Amino acid sequence: MMQGHPRESAVLVVEADPTERERLGSLLEQAGLTALLCPGATEPDYTCVGAREGMCPLVGAVDVVVLDMSLDSEAMMMGTAAEELLDLHLSSSRPVLVLGSYLVDEEPRQLARLHRHPQRDELVGAVKSMLVGGVRAHRPGQTSRSGRAKSRPGRAIRPMATPPWLGSLVPVQPAPEGKGYEMNRKAWDQLASAAGALIAVALIVLGGLAVYGGNFGRDNVRDRLEPEKVFFAPLDAMSPEEKASVGEFAGQQVVNGTQAEGFARYIAGHLESVNDGKTYAETSAAARQEGLDPDVAAELQGKADTLFKGETLRAIMLNAYGWWTVATIALWAGYGMVAAGIVLGILAILGFRHARRVATAGPEPVVHRAHATQDA
Repeated sequence: MMQGHPRESAVLVVEADPTERERLGSLLEQAGLTALLCPGATEPDYTCVGAREGMCPLVGAVDVVVLDMSLDSEAMMMGTAAEELLDLHLSSSRPVLVLGSYLVDEEPRQLARLHRHPQRDELVGAVKSMLVGGVRAHRPGQTSRSGRAKSRPGRAIRPMATPPWLGSLVPVQPAPEGKGYEMNRKAWDQLASAAGALIAVALIVLGGLAVYGGNFGRDNVRDRLEPEKVFFAPLDAMSPEEKASVGEFAGQQVVNGTQAEGFARYIAGHLESVNDGKTYAETSAAARQEGLDPDVAAELQGKADTLFKGETLRAIMLNAYGWWTVATIALWAGYGMVAAGIVLGILAILGFRHARRVATAGPEPVVHRAHATQDA
């Protein structure tokens, strides 16, 4: 049995933070109350023993429950939700003092709320006000036939009554640091998961189209280049400058955008030597000058024809390179969107799973009593 303060003045403190848990227990002990401390749902599955059995084994020994809604299970998005734990304690007919910005319809001496990390006077005052006229601890035999404590009639928990798809932002009583806003956690999970699922589907569809477009573009470039049977010169036939520029492609057939860009550089090097670096337009204009010697004009016109063919082929190669690059970017962007869509889809499924809060079996949470001894 427990030694210390009277049985009718016991308080169960459910707080995930060990430092804050000890502080709250100490404040209650200093005020002449017995404090039982519980970390709530803990690892590995973050499922509270009370949620599995339908009744918290510690509630029978206390008169008031102080519940901080910021549980480890909320942070991990798995196991027993804070809402479920609040509902469990309320169903035991114990007054509950909620810590945090969780919005509840407060009822005198039955359900109240304080900001997190309350000071001594705030905490003790709220607890004692709930002890005055509140429902006292049940003795053995006071539970229902099912083994669960009967639910207190008229209980109103706003998030439990909010339609799951219509969770709305509502202002809450500000903590000392300032004002804040709170959304129903389950509604938020469902809204965020639904949005994530829609985005995931869109990413997968768009990514699939991008992959198709990228493959189509690359295949189209390849189908246009292969029949032309354009080859780089063998390595031993290249000049030192050509080896430095396109030696890696020596002897290869031009069948993709990368090779096409290399062959465009290869052509540019040859065109430089046709007419001292002058373009087709410059050479053709010079060949048409009046009074020009016919032999010189014929020579310039021949060079102009060579430059025209070379620049046309070079433009074709650069065009192939451009479309190849666009198609490659689309291809890899598509792969990235599909991968992102799959990951987001998995997260959306986990979000829906968290919203449903499927309780699984697991080890009991660690529970201990602050500033009190225990006799066998």
